[in-house]
Amino acid sequence: AARIFGGPLPADWSYRSSQVENPKQDERYNHVFGAAYNSQLRRMNVSEDIERLPWNLYISDNEFLSGYTPWNLLSTESVRTSVLSYNNYNGPIDPYLCQNSTTIEVINLAGNTDICGSVPDDCDLDVVSTGTGLYNPCKDVKAPTCVLYPGNHTDQEKLCTVIAHLFSSHDMALHFAFPKFQSQDSLPQSYNSSVKYQFGVGTEPGIDNVNPFSTMDVSNEVVEGEMIKYSWNIEERHMSLVNGQTYYISVSAFDLTGVVGENITSKGTMIDVIPPNVTKAEVSLLIDLDGTYSIEWNGFTSMSGMRDYEILLNRDSKPFNLTKVPGDMKKIKGVMSEEDIGNGTIFDAKVKGWSMSGLSSPDVTSIPVMPRPASRAHASRVVIGTAIGIALGCLLSAGIVAIFVTKYVRQQRKKAKERDWLRKLNSSVYAYLQGSGTSRGDSGFSDEGSLSSFNPQALDTDNSKDIFFVFTDIQSSTALCEEDADAYLLLQEAHDEIVRNALALTGGYEVDTEGDAFQCMFPNAVSSLLFCFKVQDLLLEYEWPASVLHLNGCKKVQSKLFRDKNIWSGPKVRMALHAGLAGTYYAKSHPTTRRVAFGGLAWETTKILSDLGHGGQIIVSEQAWKHLIDNADEGAVGYPLFEDLGLYEIDHKERRAMRILQCAPARSPVSERVFEELRDAEMLDPGKGMNIVPPMEGKVAIVSVIIEPSCYIDIIETFLTLIGKRERAANNAPDDRAEVVSVGSLSPLALPEYDIPNEDEDAAVLDKSVSRAIRGTEESQQTYFTTEHQQAVEIVSTIIESLVSQFGGYVIRTVEEVDTPPQMLLVTFKSSSSAARFTLAAQTTLMEYPWPKSINEVFGNSNASMRVTGKDGTPLFNGPSVAMAGHVDKIEKFDLFSSSLTLRCNSRSLRVTYKYSGILKALELARIANGGQTILSSAFFDSKWQKGLSLSQTQVTDLGIHDVNYFGQPVNLIEILPKVVCERSHYFAPVTSHRILSVGAQNAPGAHGDHVALVFTYPRVAHTFQKNDFSNRAVDNFSEAVRFLLPRYNGYESQEVGTGCFFLSFPNVDDAVAWSIHLQTVLRTATWNSSSVIIQKSRGDDEDGDNDVADNGSDEHIGRSSSFSSGVSDDMDSFESRIYPTMSMQMLHLVLPQIGICYGMPTKVTPHVQTGRADYFGPMVNLTARVAKRTPPGEINLNCEEFKGGSMSLRCFLKGTQVDNEGKWVDIELDDLGKKELKGVREKRRVFAVRMKEDERMSAEESLESLESISSL
Repeated sequence: AARIFGGPLPADWSYRSSQVENPKQDERYNHVFGAAYNSQLRRMNVSEDIERLPWNLYISDNEFLSGYTPWNLLSTESVRTSVLSYNNYNGPIDPYLCQNSTTIEVINLAGNTDICGSVPDDCDLDVVSTGTGLYNPCKDVKAPTCVLYPGNHTDQEKLCTVIAHLFSSHDMALHFAFPKFQSQDSLPQSYNSSVKYQFGVGTEPGIDNVNPFSTMDVSNEVVEGEMIKYSWNIEERHMSLVNGQTYYISVSAFDLTGVVGENITSKGTMIDVIPPNVTKAEVSLLIDLDGTYSIEWNGFTSMSGMRDYEILLNRDSKPFNLTKVPGDMKKIKGVMSEEDIGNGTIFDAKVKGWSMSGLSSPDVTSIPVMPRPASRAHASRVVIGTAIGIALGCLLSAGIVAIFVTKYVRQQRKKAKERDWLRKLNSSVYAYLQGSGTSRGDSGFSDEGSLSSFNPQALDTDNSKDIFFVFTDIQSSTALCEEDADAYLLLQEAHDEIVRNALALTGGYEVDTEGDAFQCMFPNAVSSLLFCFKVQDLLLEYEWPASVLHLNGCKKVQSKLFRDKNIWSGPKVRMALHAGLAGTYYAKSHPTTRRVAFGGLAWETTKILSDLGHGGQIIVSEQAWKHLIDNADEGAVGYPLFEDLGLYEIDHKERRAMRILQCAPARSPVSERVFEELRDAEMLDPGKGMNIVPPMEGKVAIVSVIIEPSCYIDIIETFLTLIGKRERAANNAPDDRAEVVSVGSLSPLALPEYDIPNEDEDAAVLDKSVSRAIRGTEESQQTYFTTEHQQAVEIVSTIIESLVSQFGGYVIRTVEEVDTPPQMLLVTFKSSSSAARFTLAAQTTLMEYPWPKSINEVFGNSNASMRVTGKDGTPLFNGPSVAMAGHVDKIEKFDLFSSSLTLRCNSRSLRVTYKYSGILKALELARIANGGQTILSSAFFDSKWQKGLSLSQTQVTDLGIHDVNYFGQPVNLIEILPKVVCERSHYFAPVTSHRILSVGAQNAPGAHGDHVALVFTYPRVAHTFQKNDFSNRAVDNFSEAVRFLLPRYNGYESQEVGTGCFFLSFPNVDDAVAWSIHLQTVLRTATWNSSSVIIQKSRGDDEDGDNDVADNGSDEHIGRSSSFSSGVSDDMDSFESRIYPTMSMQMLHLVLPQIGICYGMPTKVTPHVQTGRADYFGPMVNLTARVAKRTPPGEINLNCEEFKGGSMSLRCFLKGTQVDNEGKWVDIELDDLGKKELKGVREKRRVFAVRMKEDERMSAEESLESLESISSL
């Protein structure tokens, strides 16, 4: 066995010990020290006098041999291999064995389950750890703790902590110190050298939400005594700490046992990088002739507090005395000698403050003074003498300075306010442009979307992937170089740096360069377009030297649309983008440089395209554009502007033709550039311009746009009349509309028309000019055709059509063979989400446009007194206002224009005409809207219009249910506005629909600061019936009954949080109680809510009478209410009396709701973020929900602080649901249940049970209809 154990060593065996030149020929590697299979062996006592042992230790299969591994044996000289397997050893491995001073090389610890911890990272031992707990934390081992030196410190708790500055002015680093840690178990001292440290940074003690716990390398850190200093620097991570935030540093230690010690935390370091503020600082100096002086100061403020002050007293503008005092002092006094105070000597004092973070403030100087006499008589003469001279001069100069300063401050405030307003508008448009138009996330890159995971060399053998080529070139580069070689050299160096930086940012691959021309490759269309946009933007933003700007064609040209930006600046670089589809290119790696070169048809086509464009122009092939559109990646590049330039013959020899598009980034001055026709290419067919999306058909989102409806309403109504005649002729309908509206399958109802209450008089009563700008008046019904009106229409149309191109819309030019007027646009979108973002972006972009003063004067927005502004003073209208409406419906083209010949995308002269169906509804919605307002129909709102839309930048407001022309049934209208102009809603007049059937959020109960009655309903179904289809249908019918009765009692539906769980509001308690009583009566009398069908069916299935429906336990037996009887027919009453004489109310009906009513004043009423319906806030909402939760099913509970204790009665009118039934007055009893404790409500509240008197109940059930038709809704 010894021979086998110490047998020949492997050929590649190496020894750490250099004492043996040829260990394979040394017989000592056969020597063994062994102890195996000894069940009595429990401990090994090894003498410290042992100097050396055989090369091999074999201590194995001693099942009771325990304790730490015999490190003294393993570290003895000459021991190289040890087998300690299948004993009962525990604990970690001594790191001392890893040092070169020992000869041990192999340790076999297999089967020792309690071996734990780990070995140092640089340990070269060969450890066999099968069946052990190595690399797991040890059990019952104390973690390292900090080293305390009582001789140096008396307070242990203060010492064992992280020491850091309480305040710091560095926002990119934190400096701290902490004590050393050492192991506390009976382990070798070498374990102290294996102690490692980790630290975390957080905004609260003990957490690491800023920098997660990470291991520190303290090998190179400063160690002073028992403390270790460390600096956390985040400058390389391009991050900075937040000013004003306090950061806490936590440190813990661990060793090779794997056990981590408790965290020690600093007291917190506050970041303050702003010097002390001296805006309101003042310094005063008083000096008497006897030498006594005093200096007072105040107004120095700092976020971290003031640490100290430095006071300098000057004598005749020269330093005289310097004093430094703590930060809590505000005054010093002193005495000067008589020699220091001469006749006519002038003194002044300068004060400088230092913050707790060590930053100094600017000097604050006092007014120069002369020593004053100590006596009052002399002092008055001096004051009179100096005051006359100084006051006159100061008043004169101060008056002049004040005039200029006031004027300057006003201008700066106005500019700052305008910049902030523009920033909000700009960020809103960007939010709408970042939609869900890509499936690849925010950046638009998939896994192969960047060259970090895309290997160009792989294309050498595999060209099955689609790639994209971009060629760039500087226009007239030779002429520029000949004009000024030095300036052109600067130009080219900056150009090359910009292109290569853009390549690095977008993940492109530089294939080759030819002078100033770049040839690049990209893995997808998104990254290639982003590269083109980045290069053009960086060229505009670069600070070109004056010598470059003086070159021909390189001067700056200011933008007309974007403030403080340029259309042109520096060199003009043309760019061409083409798709290299699989198989249309080849790639080959250079044998020396390993760079990949490309060739093939796609490569040559890109080279041809790069010579067709003009400087500053980005041209895109049709293949590349289709690749982007087919993958829905427009949103990943910010919905750029594409323009169809036409079909061109690009290769005369091969007679190859290609459709070419021009591209520009959205929200960039690059989009303002105008170019001539392409060079060196023959146009075969003109393009379609911005309207590049093919005509749509079927179910689409339709957006109608009316420019300044107050001016052009006659034109719009004429167009609607022409289209409407077709609609009436098709439907053979009379012109007069019926006054009766049918709802579902119910009988015709004469629904009430609501009177919209006026809002605040100051907001509702506008100046005539402002009112005309918002809503048309009699004076503005005529049509204006001034130059400003025509110019405004052209600008708005251009802006709208550019946004249509960005969001993938199609502009309809002809309806029923009638051309749309220029003051109106009809746009269709494939998704309602794109349509909604389009409307929001359009309203915001029109606000941002720098309208000429002449146009604003025409539309009443130039004069400050006429302009409508928000609470912060920013304008809510700018330039012409646009009314917009969205509707989802099916549209249909005329068959005459459906042939492939007519729909060719390369024809600009042929137009597709559409039928009126669907379009007429969208037009009518825009006609009844206000200028600057966007209205959505319920069909639009019910679609997925919110997908990818930032609701934080959008306000949704419910406008109520309306009877609108051309809609066959009532339609719910919703208003959406950008958040930045959401205050427009307060100035809009009510929409001019045919009739309003239900109020909107702005006129809901309590919306104007009135008291309101809130109602919660919770439908309850007996446990026995819950899984029955009849019960599910009954709950649905219950929901329909709630909505059916709601408008008759002036109710408003705020939310339905679950099926049948309604949150409602009423203007008063009487309406809420009457509605609740009517609803309970309907539920008691309707056969669709009776359990008789289920009971009879269950009885037929169970002939022996053991019926589960009846045997429901005491919990389901809620006592029969005195308010109602069962409400079923006489046969049912007889059936119940024979079969279930003791059946509970819950068992007689499928649905019995809990209804809770609370009357009071809500804290706030605002539109819901998603639905736009009026949402109520405050303790009253929680109180109403708690009252409803404690109400028994089938009952009504009421809380009203105006009702005192004791029972009382109300008289309510229950309204009929049929035309020939006006309703009935009934007496309602309010039974005082006393004050009840409600969950979440601090004080007890008085609760009343609402019940109808018995005789009134019977009469009401006979008089009121049961709404049986609800079951068919």
